[in-house]
Amino acid sequence: MSTHRESSTQKLPLSQRVAQSLSQYSTRAREDVGWCSADFMLGAAMVIIQEGTHKIVVVHDKRRRWFFPRGRKDVGESLETAALREGHEESGYRAQFMPHWGINQQPDQRPNAYNSPTCEPIFLTTMYWPPKYKKQADGKMVCVDHGGEYLITWYLGSIPENAVRETGTGMPDEVDYVSHLLTFEEARERVPPAERRVLNWAWRVYCDTLHYEQYLAEEAAKEVSANPNGSQSATGSTEAEESGDDQPIELGVAGGAAEGNLER
Repeated sequence: MSTHRESSTQKLPLSQRVAQSLSQYSTRAREDVGWCSADFMLGAAMVIIQEGTHKIVVVHDKRRRWFFPRGRKDVGESLETAALREGHEESGYRAQFMPHWGINQQPDQRPNAYNSPTCEPIFLTTMYWPPKYKKQADGKMVCVDHGGEYLITWYLGSIPENAVRETGTGMPDEVDYVSHLLTFEEARERVPPAERRVLNWAWRVYCDTLHYEQYLAEEAAKEVSANPNGSQSATGSTEAEESGDDQPIELGVAGGAAEGNLER
């Protein structure tokens, strides 16, 4: 599907475009940029939720940092494979992608798109790494790395309630990593601001998914009750299909601080 059409926003002066706010879960828009392969890294990360307890996997290390599993993808490796690998290496849990109803901007060509969740990424972050210098024998400092941008694609993962954490799964510099199962509030207090923003959206997507799946189940049950001798609709929700509304229903409860104003 072509995306080469010019929007009304693109016709605005650059200074006005980048000043515009996106959703409350994102930072502000930024000017169009471009980096060659020497100046960026691609990485993948996961927010892993234990669905039976609604707890979140957060990693802790000897430097007293709290963070979600993430890392660079290997050459020839897909971002999806990298996310699962990094999730296992750093947390010790063998997570799976969680099908969810989070809004995304990708074209969906599936015939049942309005009635099927996806495992699409839920967030994208960038991190700048500064230049690195090395002292030569003559005392002069030589730049050995000009720095660059680290682009991280985030996925939503899940583990069962009886999941067992494995040890010795990380790289040599990750042997001190210990993962913990925390509530949303506990996780939000511990992770740094950049990852807190990711968590807010991940939790919103998770709660929306729980509510929408419950809604679909209730609609399917109503249909069976109304047609006890008939066959159940393939969609499970005639009303949802006819409305064409593929966005999750609004939450009334879960989400906590994720529903409020977030730091930019």
